[in-house]
Amino acid sequence: MEKTTNEKVVECENCRQSCPLKSADENASCSRRCTECRAKKGNNLNYGLEEMAYTAEYHNPNPGKIPIMALPLTDNDKYKYVEKEVDDMISCGFNLTLASISMGSDVDKNLLEDLSGKIRILFNNSYIGPYQTSADLKNHINDYISKRKVYQSFAGIYKEDEPPLWRMRCCRHDSMLNCWKLTNDALKTHTEDGMTRINLVGIEAFKSVSEFEEYLDFFGTYFKPAFWSFDCYPVMQHSPLFDLINFVKSHKGIKHGDYWQKHESFYRNMEMISAAAKKYKRPFWFVMLSTSHLCHGEGYYPVQLEQHLRYQAFTALAYGAQGISYWRYLQATDNNWETYFDTPIDREGKRNALWYYVRRVNNEIVKHTDVFLGSTVIKVCHTEVGRLMELSKGILELPSDQEAYYPISNSPDPKKVYDENWGLTNLEPDSIPAFSEITTQENNDLGVVVSYLSKPKVVTTIKTEKSNTTGMHDNCSSTPEQAAASGGIIARPILKDHYIVIVSHDAVKYQNITIKLKGTLKLKELTPLKSGQEVSSETIDCAKTPTIQRHLPPGGYIIFHWEE
Repeated sequence: MEKTTNEKVVECENCRQSCPLKSADENASCSRRCTECRAKKGNNLNYGLEEMAYTAEYHNPNPGKIPIMALPLTDNDKYKYVEKEVDDMISCGFNLTLASISMGSDVDKNLLEDLSGKIRILFNNSYIGPYQTSADLKNHINDYISKRKVYQSFAGIYKEDEPPLWRMRCCRHDSMLNCWKLTNDALKTHTEDGMTRINLVGIEAFKSVSEFEEYLDFFGTYFKPAFWSFDCYPVMQHSPLFDLINFVKSHKGIKHGDYWQKHESFYRNMEMISAAAKKYKRPFWFVMLSTSHLCHGEGYYPVQLEQHLRYQAFTALAYGAQGISYWRYLQATDNNWETYFDTPIDREGKRNALWYYVRRVNNEIVKHTDVFLGSTVIKVCHTEVGRLMELSKGILELPSDQEAYYPISNSPDPKKVYDENWGLTNLEPDSIPAFSEITTQENNDLGVVVSYLSKPKVVTTIKTEKSNTTGMHDNCSSTPEQAAASGGIIARPILKDHYIVIVSHDAVKYQNITIKLKGTLKLKELTPLKSGQEVSSETIDCAKTPTIQRHLPPGGYIIFHWEE
């Protein structure tokens, strides 16, 4: 077939023939189907996908705990330090990891037996082909899972990292969507709590907010995941290895000395992913950065200090994240795309200073499990948003010869992203109980995130012929009448825990904040007033204490609690 002007030859995702595609059509639809296949399907880009749609169930791989995941357990199937690494992982506060173990030898099987029961593992099975029929693919997936599900550590399958929309739309038998469906079917057959995971690309890869929304809605409609997962690495640094001018222009960053923060894309990702997860009634997990590396063509990510880690983790938790992943835990082998420097565990299996930073932040996450695990985000507000936007003006232009770091589209135009309202709301009177105003004291302060979370408590009464005992339980399986008749358990959600979580916008410097209170609630502060101190046992009476002040460290947070 003759190639025409403004067309390029690619492989059609449907018939797999080399056919000309008009670039404009491809960009508009993020689909790679030839003209003939589109005509057969009535130009419906989602034709044939409905029968593959699959609703996956969410199972916390560590019930009662926030999943804290180390990525990965091994690098290029090198197992020299693995057993020691797992012990180090557990000491560092991790309860989940990722492994690419081929099961190709007795050594691999012995390794899994040694690890079994120590830590839960997601297995990387992103490679799915080539398979000539759907039956062949189904047999492969069932065989892969059946060999691993016998191990206590098995938690599920990691399927894909940052897939573009055109790949998700393919409806062939070996498509990403069909593979996803077959994997979920196999997990349901072989396990009680196994899950599949896909990590999504962030908004930086799209030309507009509407394109990103299309991407998220497609994933929620057809993949129907057990949970959502995404990454965004907000802290970068100038380096002789990389010219940060292009980064500033493309990511609308704000400068702090030698550091830059991706303020807008970081919070916009949080805002839109958490909203999508809530819309489709699924939790989301966040992947945070824990490795210093040079991403060629993208930028230099410095050693992540303790405040950088805390800033990432607790911002995500404030937005409702139900799981936290760290990329990377083990130092990787350099490749043509990335060069790796500091990680928690180096190539010799030794701990770096970063390992201790990670452990401290993980211990804080675990300490506040009751605050975040299972909580519902009622509202998220920001202070100083207007000034944050003002500081960012004038750095929207992107050089014409530079593309987005993940080329889903061929003509990225970040101005289309930032011209649209990014959906964040300032703290307004009566928007959050007990809090009327939160302000920072310096003109160059960046303000804070303010999140209001809530979850029910359940009081259960155990009735027997001999005694009545009241205690706290999570679930009940019978009605009050049935329980009373059988001497069983009565459960009623009669109380609620409420939390206000304040997280600094600033990962680099301190902020002094003033908090004005209102109403008659009595608050408990769950974060230490000073480093190393125990949590204060004093109650803050809003009626008697109209104003309090706090010294918020870089990336720091404050948590208030009340019960009703």
